[in-house]
Amino acid sequence: MFFFVILLTFLAYSYYDWLKDSPWREKWKNLEKYVGKEITLKGEATNPYGIWGSVYSAYSLTFENFQITVLSTTGIPAEGENLIVTGEVRKNFEVVGLWQGKEVRETYPIVVIEKERREIK
Repeated sequence: MFFFVILLTFLAYSYYDWLKDSPWREKWKNLEKYVGKEITLKGEATNPYGIWGSVYSAYSLTFENFQITVLSTTGIPAEGENLIVTGEVRKNFEVVGLWQGKEVRETYPIVVIEKERREIK
Protein backbone atom coordinates (compact mmCIF):
# COMPACT_ATOMS: atom_id res chain seq x y z
CA MET A 1 0.00 0.00 0.00
CA PHE A 2 2.79 2.42 0.93
CA PHE A 3 4.57 1.76 -2.39
CA PHE A 4 1.33 2.49 -4.27
CA VAL A 5 0.94 5.86 -2.51
CA ILE A 6 4.55 6.78 -3.31
CA LEU A 7 4.07 5.77 -6.96
CA LEU A 8 0.84 7.74 -7.23
CA THR A 9 2.49 10.80 -5.67
CA PHE A 10 5.42 10.55 -8.07
CA LEU A 11 3.11 10.27 -11.10
CA ALA A 12 0.97 13.20 -9.93
CA TYR A 13 4.02 15.42 -9.40
CA SER A 14 5.51 14.39 -12.76
CA TYR A 15 2.27 15.34 -14.51
CA TYR A 16 2.18 18.66 -12.64
CA ASP A 17 5.78 19.40 -13.62
CA TRP A 18 5.06 18.53 -17.26
CA LEU A 19 1.91 20.68 -17.25
CA LYS A 20 3.78 23.59 -15.69
CA ASP A 21 6.25 23.63 -18.61
CA SER A 22 3.60 23.28 -21.34
CA PRO A 23 3.25 27.05 -22.05
CA TRP A 24 6.97 27.14 -22.95
CA ARG A 25 6.66 24.11 -25.23
CA GLU A 26 3.69 25.67 -27.00
CA LYS A 27 5.41 29.06 -27.32
CA TRP A 28 8.44 27.66 -29.15
CA LYS A 29 6.65 24.80 -30.92
CA ASN A 30 6.04 26.85 -34.07
CA LEU A 31 9.11 28.98 -34.73
CA GLU A 32 7.82 29.79 -38.22
CA LYS A 33 5.88 32.74 -36.80
CA TYR A 34 9.19 34.36 -35.79
CA VAL A 35 10.85 34.04 -39.24
CA GLY A 36 12.10 37.44 -40.39
CA LYS A 37 11.68 38.94 -36.91
CA GLU A 38 14.29 39.94 -34.37
CA ILE A 39 14.13 38.09 -31.05
CA THR A 40 16.14 38.13 -27.83
CA LEU A 41 16.86 34.87 -26.01
CA LYS A 42 18.58 34.08 -22.72
CA GLY A 43 20.21 30.69 -22.43
CA GLU A 44 23.28 28.48 -22.34
CA ALA A 45 25.65 27.91 -25.27
CA THR A 46 26.25 24.26 -26.12
CA ASN A 47 28.11 22.48 -28.90
CA PRO A 48 29.99 25.49 -30.35
CA TYR A 49 31.92 24.97 -33.60
CA GLY A 50 33.39 26.90 -36.51
CA ILE A 51 32.22 26.39 -40.09
CA TRP A 52 35.25 25.80 -42.32
CA GLY A 53 35.97 28.53 -44.85
CA SER A 54 33.05 30.64 -43.71
CA VAL A 55 32.67 33.82 -41.68
CA TYR A 56 30.16 32.03 -39.44
CA SER A 57 30.56 29.98 -36.32
CA ALA A 58 27.62 28.07 -34.87
CA TYR A 59 26.38 26.97 -31.47
CA SER A 60 23.17 25.70 -29.93
CA LEU A 61 21.40 27.95 -27.46
CA THR A 62 19.45 26.03 -24.83
CA PHE A 63 16.64 28.05 -23.25
CA GLU A 64 13.25 27.38 -21.66
CA ASN A 65 13.47 23.61 -22.35
CA PHE A 66 14.15 24.33 -26.03
CA GLN A 67 17.23 24.48 -28.25
CA ILE A 68 17.97 26.49 -31.41
CA THR A 69 21.06 26.93 -33.59
CA VAL A 70 22.67 30.37 -33.58
CA LEU A 71 25.07 31.57 -36.30
CA SER A 72 27.62 34.15 -35.23
CA THR A 73 30.18 36.30 -37.02
CA THR A 74 31.77 37.50 -33.77
CA GLY A 75 33.36 34.24 -32.68
CA ILE A 76 32.64 31.05 -30.83
CA PRO A 77 31.35 31.24 -27.24
CA ALA A 78 32.65 28.88 -24.58
CA GLU A 79 30.77 25.64 -23.89
CA GLY A 80 28.22 26.23 -21.11
CA GLU A 81 28.50 30.01 -21.23
CA ASN A 82 25.30 31.83 -20.19
CA LEU A 83 24.30 34.36 -22.85
CA ILE A 84 21.72 36.89 -23.94
CA VAL A 85 21.47 36.73 -27.73
CA THR A 86 19.62 39.10 -30.04
CA GLY A 87 19.20 38.16 -33.67
CA GLU A 88 16.95 37.55 -36.64
CA VAL A 89 15.22 34.20 -37.18
CA ARG A 90 15.76 32.75 -40.65
CA LYS A 91 14.33 29.67 -42.32
CA ASN A 92 16.30 27.30 -44.63
CA PHE A 93 19.48 29.35 -44.23
CA GLU A 94 22.46 28.03 -46.16
CA VAL A 95 26.10 28.70 -45.27
CA VAL A 96 28.71 28.14 -47.98
CA GLY A 97 32.42 27.89 -47.23
CA LEU A 98 35.58 26.69 -48.92
CA TRP A 99 37.87 24.12 -47.37
CA GLN A 100 40.87 22.69 -49.22
CA GLY A 101 39.49 23.96 -52.52
CA LYS A 102 36.13 22.26 -52.05
CA GLU A 103 32.82 23.94 -51.45
CA VAL A 104 31.25 23.11 -48.08
CA ARG A 105 27.51 23.71 -47.64
CA GLU A 106 25.47 23.55 -44.46
CA THR A 107 21.73 24.20 -44.43
CA TYR A 108 19.81 25.06 -41.28
CA PRO A 109 16.00 24.63 -41.21
CA ILE A 110 15.53 27.33 -38.53
CA VAL A 111 18.39 29.48 -37.27
CA VAL A 112 19.03 32.74 -35.43
CA ILE A 113 21.54 35.07 -37.10
CA GLU A 114 23.26 36.73 -34.15
CA LYS A 115 23.36 40.53 -34.11
CA GLU A 116 24.36 41.01 -30.48
CA ARG A 117 25.63 38.67 -27.77
CA ARG A 118 26.26 39.44 -24.11
CA GLU A 119 27.64 37.17 -21.44
CA ILE A 120 25.64 36.82 -18.23
CA LYS A 121 27.82 36.85 -15.16
